[in-house]
Amino acid sequence: MKELSAAGLADLAGVTEPEVARMVELGILVPRGGAAPFLETDVQKVRLAVACEQAGLPMAGIASAIQAGRLSFGFLEAAPFRRWAVRSTRTWAYQARFEGQALESGADERTAMELAAQLGGDFLPVEDPAQLGVYRRQQDRSGSRRCRSST
Repeated sequence: MKELSAAGLADLAGVTEPEVARMVELGILVPRGGAAPFLETDVQKVRLAVACEQAGLPMAGIASAIQAGRLSFGFLEAAPFRRWAVRSTRTWAYQARFEGQALESGADERTAMELAAQLGGDFLPVEDPAQLGVYRRQQDRSGSRRCRSST
């Protein structure tokens, strides 16, 4: 699992470094030792806390519930939640390939974005089974290695 500095965590979570420091101060995030005290799974904790605050829950109230044991973001460390996307500097050139072509053909911005979103949605029935197949193959391979190494 990738280790992150406070700046790296802030960047991937789409918040500022002072926001990460505030969550540490409140006890919502618990840094581990070293120069990179956070893990990539902490990105989802930050994003969930920020989403809750934006929905009207005060960050101090979230922290209070965590400290009282009534709330935990620990479930976000489970494998299914590692599938969630994190921000990245890498681009997939969607604008040039999809929206750009629609704009060049005379479509307005909104129409171009709607076409790109529709195209992305059209890939889901193919993408999800493919990802599940890759995941199951990885499980199969790692399971067979464990079996061989234990005999």
